[in-house]
Amino acid sequence: MDNVILLPGQPEYSHPDLASAADAVIGKVGYSTVAEVFQAGVAFGYLIRKDFRESAVLADFIDRNIPSIRLDPDAFFSGGWQEDLSKLLSMPRRKRDRPNGALQAARHIIGQMNGGRLV
Repeated sequence: MDNVILLPGQPEYSHPDLASAADAVIGKVGYSTVAEVFQAGVAFGYLIRKDFRESAVLADFIDRNIPSIRLDPDAFFSGGWQEDLSKLLSMPRRKRDRPNGALQAARHIIGQMNGGRLV
C-alpha cells in the first residue's frame, strides 16, 4: 500500500484540500469530515462513533449521498479495512453541480467593501 497515507491527528494541511486531492477518505463520522467528503465527491470509508448522538443521522446522510462503505470498528483497528480499499477506490467520484459558496461569499464581501457594487 505505497499510495496510502496516514495523517497525524492534527495535520498542518487543510482538510478540505486533502479530501479534494484524495481518491477516497477513511475516517470517523463527524460534521466537518462528512461535509468535506461530500463537497469533494470522493468515496468515504467511515466508522460510526457510538458516543456521538448524531452518528446515526450522519450515517443516514452518508448512505444516501456519498459513495461509501461503513467499516466495522474491529476490522478497522485490526487493519481488516484494507480488504475494502479496492472497492472503495473503484467507487465513482461525484461531481457537485452547485455554486462555489466560498466564491459567492468573497464576491459579496468585496461588493460590500466597494459600496455595494458586485464584482
